[in-house]
Amino acid sequence: MSNQWRDIVRQHELPAISFHGLRHPYASLMLAKGVNIKVIQQQFGHANIRDTLNIYSLH
Repeated sequence: MSNQWRDIVRQHELPAISFHGLRHPYASLMLAKGVNIKVIQQQFGHANIRDTLNIYSLH
């Protein structure tokens, strides 16, 4: 998937960001929309909700 993403970025002249790098904007948008942090934790596969909160919570 990462190779396909790189091709898409180049083809459409998007800012250079890795496929993995999309996680933070996605989580931030979901939090801003009121999505429960538990849902985000499950989507990202974090075993501990503290990890999700520490990385993606709005400060």
